[in-house]
Amino acid sequence: MYLAAVSFFDSFPVAPPPERQGSFAQPEWAGPPRGVIPAYSSQRAILVRTDKVILTIGRFACYPNGIQFSLAVWFDAASDDFDGPPWELHHPRHADPSDDRFLRLGVLLADGSKWVNFDARRHFEGTPPPPPVVWSMGGGGGEGRWEMDQWLWPLPPDGPLKFFAAWPAHGIVETSAEIDGAELRQRAAQAEVVWGR
Repeated sequence: MYLAAVSFFDSFPVAPPPERQGSFAQPEWAGPPRGVIPAYSSQRAILVRTDKVILTIGRFACYPNGIQFSLAVWFDAASDDFDGPPWELHHPRHADPSDDRFLRLGVLLADGSKWVNFDARRHFEGTPPPPPVVWSMGGGGGEGRWEMDQWLWPLPPDGPLKFFAAWPAHGIVETSAEIDGAELRQRAAQAEVVWGR
């Protein structure tokens, strides 16, 4: 007598698929647009350089509505000052900017608009934030090197795009470095829309 094979999974009822709610339209300020291949800038800046820590900005992916860039922190392998990742790169709300261990970060656009990573006015819930917007998109690291991708909206105007940092716990007073905003805009014009816009 032949018995049909019964899968373990066949004994469970199958729920009907959920109704489609339509696709989510991401606001332009929230991140890189879908279906766009960015153009890249070769610019980079060393924002901080001491004998124990380096903070760099680079890997600029240029989109029509903003810039994705990488913020990287390296610690000297022999340094014992480092006690973990600078979480304020990803969760600035959970850190105290008056604490010397807090890494203060800021951006100044050529039109005078600016952002800092501890500005309470920037903590919005679903409403369009005032520009510029900078927020973390993910990253990681270990062994004294940490890298976090950041999103900057809107596309910076022509002129200098200036980055600021201060990190008292590591002896870093306020310092700054510039990137050419005009070159980023030129690259953004070369981004390729492959679908959806």
